Amino acid sequence: MNVYDMVKNMTEEAVDALFRYAYAVPETRRNWRPAPEARTVMEILQENAILPLAIATVLREQPQVADPAVFEEARAKSGNLDTVEACERACRTATAEMIRALQDIPADDLHKTVTLPWQATYTLLQTAWLHYWNLTYHLGQVAYIQLLYGDKEYY
Repeated sequence: MNVYDMVKNMTEEAVDALFRYAYAVPETRRNWRPAPEARTVMEILQENAILPLAIATVLREQPQVADPAVFEEARAKSGNLDTVEACERACRTATAEMIRALQDIPADDLHKTVTLPWQATYTLLQTAWLHYWNLTYHLGQVAYIQLLYGDKEYY
């Protein structure tokens, strides 16, 4: 398995897992905020629907420093993300676009770097992995929210 297939397979599996857990959250809990500063399940899903579009742009353009507007542009392109279904559609479409953008980069160029708006510098390959990382990080948050309201099932 090459690195492109690994990113694709693991990221798609993480998308599957996040939405499997999200669909298990009752509608009455999807916008529940377990603490004043905590995020809701819907906010988590919206971020994961938008991020891969921004990453795809960065991978295609390969700027030395990514413009923070890339995230707002991705949000605007994503449309209305007010349901789990809409977030899933947008996330799967954006993930596929991100994977295509990664696969268009020759292996010899994967080491090139980009500084993202939060002032962290990553290689292009690491940048592509950020979506996977974000999905798994937020999967843990969704599972914890479920635990807080009493759902102890594994999905």
